[in-house]
Amino acid sequence: LFRNHGRTSPGDNFSFKAVTPSLLNSRRQQSHIHQDLLVPMEHLQEIMEVCDRETKIYPLWLCPYNQPSCPGMVRQRSGRNVLFVNVGVYGIASRSDFDAKVNISRLEEAVRSVNG
Repeated sequence: LFRNHGRTSPGDNFSFKAVTPSLLNSRRQQSHIHQDLLVPMEHLQEIMEVCDRETKIYPLWLCPYNQPSCPGMVRQRSGRNVLFVNVGVYGIASRSDFDAKVNISRLEEAVRSVNG
């Protein structure tokens, strides 16, 4: 009985995609986010609040990055070392009214406003 039943149920990812309604697939694609935001450490809480408000994605990836004050292509002009945090937002937004174009634009605007 198990052998016969096992052969009739979809066992691989291709079969799953074939039986998934196209509406569900399009919703998943429209709400999927893969963003990296590089922000100064002193503005981390503010940016995390914006991420919560705009996406409702958890967990967030947090990775510190020290930007030394030295010449080069990627440099900061303050004359001191600045600690940045890479905030990775990866996943499917939990907001029911999520619009990728609008919400990601708000995230980017918030990052620009704190010199990220």
